[in-house]
Amino acid sequence: MDVVPRKKDNEMKEFLEKALGGGKVLSQKQFLDNDRKVLRFFTKYDDMPYVIHYYLADDTVEIREVHHPNDGRDAFALLLRRQKLPKSFAVN
Repeated sequence: MDVVPRKKDNEMKEFLEKALGGGKVLSQKQFLDNDRKVLRFFTKYDDMPYVIHYYLADDTVEIREVHHPNDGRDAFALLLRRQKLPKSFAVN
C-alpha cells in the first residue's frame, strides 16, 4: 500500500521547519528554484530589433539592441540596464 504525501503534510513540515528556525525564505527559494532561467522576447520598435530578457531568479528586466555587422548604427548595447521595474511610475 503506497502512501501519497498530502498537501497538509507538506504544509505541516514547512511550519515545523520554520518554527525550529529553519526553512527557506520565499525570495531565497525563488532564487534557488529559478537560478539561470531567463525568458527572452524578440521585438521591434521603429524598425529596430530588440531583445527583452526577464530574469526569473530576481524579477529583473533588461532590454538590448540587436546589432549586425555594418548596420550603420552606433553600438549602444543596452536600452535599459538590468533592474527591477517599478510597480507604478509617473512621467512629469
